[in-house]
Amino acid sequence: MKVDYIIVGQGIAGTMLSYQLLQQGCKIVVVDTFNSASASRVASGLINPVTGKRHVKTWMADELIPAVSMYRQLEKELNQTFLKPVSILNFHTSPEAQHSFNERVGTNSFVHHYNSQQEDFKYEHGIGEINGCLLVNLHLLLNTWREKLQQSGLLLQEPFDIQDCAITTHNITYKSIEADKIIFCDGAAATRNPYFNHLPFRFNKGEAVIARIPGLSPQFIYKRNLKIAPWQDDTFWIGASFEWRYEHVSTTTAFIERVQEELMHWLKLPYEIMTHMAAERPSTIDYKPFIGLHPLFPSIGIFNGMGTKGCSLAPYFAKEFVLHLTNGSSITKDADISRFYTIQATS
Repeated sequence: MKVDYIIVGQGIAGTMLSYQLLQQGCKIVVVDTFNSASASRVASGLINPVTGKRHVKTWMADELIPAVSMYRQLEKELNQTFLKPVSILNFHTSPEAQHSFNERVGTNSFVHHYNSQQEDFKYEHGIGEINGCLLVNLHLLLNTWREKLQQSGLLLQEPFDIQDCAITTHNITYKSIEADKIIFCDGAAATRNPYFNHLPFRFNKGEAVIARIPGLSPQFIYKRNLKIAPWQDDTFWIGASFEWRYEHVSTTTAFIERVQEELMHWLKLPYEIMTHMAAERPSTIDYKPFIGLHPLFPSIGIFNGMGTKGCSLAPYFAKEFVLHLTNGSSITKDADISRFYTIQATS
């Protein structure tokens, strides 16, 4: 079997990249084993143009937000609805937090006062609103695209082992598949890749729960110390933790206790926790993606390191990377792996 590209991983990065390559007429095959605890499947799917305690525009917001039209293209192709416009209701935790938020009103077009009441919550310091947000139904998107790949004969559902690759500077062979290039979109598995494990990844762990909250409006995302985001039907995603130091990537009773403590002081409605999830996020030392080809083995590439902003970053950078691969155009300097000169070639 001969293809142009082998893609390893079918999270949000691998999904967007494989879609864009097919749009450009490339022949591909995706190698992926289903993992219900992958970072993409545990994430809420939020696209937020505002970031940080200072409520400023997220990095490259003016470029990233228009690029989410790729989800609309996929909706038409797959006859599904993946995107939902939402606003974030930011429940201020102190007078200082309220003042900081209000300072951005009028200076950031996404940040507004919220003058209505929220009878389903207890709060003392008012609410701000962040609009222009979107929720991606990641489970539906990933599952539907996976079915499309499988029906087209473009998916190998198996664990990938780099030991099964024969790699030269010009092409690669994986088992019986010959390809011009192999692109790794495999999240935390990058630590086991001898060609890219010298990149300064900075993985972190996140936990979340799915809870049934009858009566709570799915019109908003509710944010205090945790976020409550619409999931499916009357269920909501609640999370997530953000841990730099952790002994394992399994769920913990400590997070459940944190959720219960927070909801006791914030939510008035009854709730029932249905599912508890945990995953390791592929973040980076400078919070920017790792995109590009290996400097000594240009038949090997990486599209990884999206961190907590995968749904925002993946569409824009998938298109940019595919144009680089097919036309030789440049990659955004802050995302290009060439910004790190310590990559070491190994065989």
